[in-house]
Amino acid sequence: MRLITLVMDGVRNVGHGIIDFEDLDSRGSVTGIYGQNGSGKTSVIDVIDCLRHLLAGAKLPEGSADIVNAGTGKASITAVFRMDAPRQEKSCEKDEGGSDGPRHEYQYVEYSVNLERHPGGFAKVAREALRAGDSRSSLGSPIIVHENGAGKAAVRLPQYAWRSMLGIADIARDVDFVERAEQFQGMSFLFLPHAKLDEHNQDIPLLEALSDRALQKERLAASTRKLLETKVYALTRGMRRLVQYARTDIFISTTRRSALASYQYVPIMDDATGGSIRFDLLEPNIMSTVNVEKLCDIIATYNTMLPSLIPGLQLELRKSAAPADEQGRPRVQVELMSTRGGPHIPFRCESEGIIRITGLLAFFIHAYNDSNAMVAIDEIDSGVFEQLLGDMLLQIASGIKGQLVFTAHNLRALEVLPSECIRFTVTDSSNRFVPAPKLKPTNNPRKVYLSDVLLGWDGPDLYEAPKARMFANALYRAGHPRLRESTVHDNTVEANVGRSE
Repeated sequence: MRLITLVMDGVRNVGHGIIDFEDLDSRGSVTGIYGQNGSGKTSVIDVIDCLRHLLAGAKLPEGSADIVNAGTGKASITAVFRMDAPRQEKSCEKDEGGSDGPRHEYQYVEYSVNLERHPGGFAKVAREALRAGDSRSSLGSPIIVHENGAGKAAVRLPQYAWRSMLGIADIARDVDFVERAEQFQGMSFLFLPHAKLDEHNQDIPLLEALSDRALQKERLAASTRKLLETKVYALTRGMRRLVQYARTDIFISTTRRSALASYQYVPIMDDATGGSIRFDLLEPNIMSTVNVEKLCDIIATYNTMLPSLIPGLQLELRKSAAPADEQGRPRVQVELMSTRGGPHIPFRCESEGIIRITGLLAFFIHAYNDSNAMVAIDEIDSGVFEQLLGDMLLQIASGIKGQLVFTAHNLRALEVLPSECIRFTVTDSSNRFVPAPKLKPTNNPRKVYLSDVLLGWDGPDLYEAPKARMFANALYRAGHPRLRESTVHDNTVEANVGRSE
């Protein structure tokens, strides 16, 4: 499974932007997004997080309305996914990567969603659609479209098939309940788990459950039955894979998450479950014995990796007795310690960069080893030494099997990654993302980028520079209040004179 294209319209200050995620020789994908502050880099990470919630059948998180453009109150996202499926028969032909072995065929699924602001602080799904095909160029018309709040005419499957399905009483009842219930606001209708309606139902997308129920009815129209057994059945298989992908294979590290390190917290992921155990580094942690065992396994894995990044660094758990919980189950008090072969010190005393690197190790493990993994990290360079950042990215890109998307300001990645791995933001909001130009081996990408920022290049402007000396002048006036007051007075007088004239 791989996200290969992301289209954003009306997402914060991104009027329109397209990012194509290229594959490397390792069959993995690494994409770094660079640009000036406030140019839409973090929006890419937040959009991937919104897609994760929608495809998993979860409610969009609180604050998700912030990604919707403040002027229009609307945003749209389109994502194209490629699903790999080995052919049943063996083939001696070479696959697309040029290696011998069984060839692979691909299915492409496009999911598009329109979002609007909801008074509750989250984004509301206004419209969503699904297309599928055997190639990116042959996706065709949407197989199903859902428009929220449009009553029973909200779904087009096409319309004749949907009317036929709504003729079945229990299907009509479930659809009406989902459309009216406030609890489903901010969730995808197409990917809503059927189990959300009743805990006894299967945990499959609602569309698949309704299709299965319709096919069990003998009086179902023949044309509708044919559509459900062919196009819709193939689509729901892809949808089920997208649900699994969103729930277990997409991992997000936003600036909000990394901020935990600044406040002496560290999120340590359990790479077996995809969940995370949040450590308070200022105080000892009281945990169940089951979680302590999981944590010991995680720390053992980290200890095989950390010396390759920070020479000699090892982690250790200091355990002590703790009161049992309310049910009488035993608990343990643990504190995370670190050592470099000498005395053990509390891990909270380590630098913010080391804490951040440790918190991201499980993300890197998944991206490097799992071909289905999607890891999106905002500000990957935060607190990390430039040379170490370059070494990490170079080694990840050389053998990655999954997908890594990151934002950064440090330009070291431009020097160690191929140009197809880099996207620049530009000042033109109607075409926000552009690929990095291919350079000759003798050119230094960092110097070329900085030169293009200052002097311009063949593409749209990369940087909207403030006026010369404006910041220094503002600093001076801020430190001289009387001068600032006189400047404001002069400006007011000039404005009044202009109006009187």
